[in-house]
Amino acid sequence: SIARTSSPSIAPEATVTALYQALEARHARVARRDDTAILALHRPATTVSSHPRSVIELPALASSPRRARQFVRDILERLDVPARMIDDAELIATELVTNSLVHARSEVTVSIERASRLIRLRVEDHSPVRPVVRNAAPDAATGRGLFIVEQLATQWGVDLNRDGKTVWAELEL
Repeated sequence: SIARTSSPSIAPEATVTALYQALEARHARVARRDDTAILALHRPATTVSSHPRSVIELPALASSPRRARQFVRDILERLDVPARMIDDAELIATELVTNSLVHARSEVTVSIERASRLIRLRVEDHSPVRPVVRNAAPDAATGRGLFIVEQLATQWGVDLNRDGKTVWAELEL
């Protein structure tokens, strides 16, 4: 059984205590005979946005990476993000969208948001397959996209969902 909470007003310790008490009350006989383990994950709300998230849906076409690049530039220029960061965000978006188009072969949703000191890009596609950073041969024409993302982003990752996955990357301002 999994319980999730995302309320920033409740301390993680209080959440774990309440969860344990609920388990103990519900399964009093089992709790006495068996060990109970609770795994709690606390993710600081670093992506709470002071600006609304901007989203664009793109078809599985060769023109989509270019459209994603322009979308990212337009949004970040309006948010007064430094030019160097816009260039990095454009390149990350291009690589993530291209990766989705090549490997997932599906339409993608690109979103971008800015918190006070953070830019977060997300690219959602319909494939559940996690992308892998490759060691491309020096003369290879492809295979460097995630390596580039890894070098430019402060951090990046993959979240799987029932419809596919979201690959995200964060840039600190």
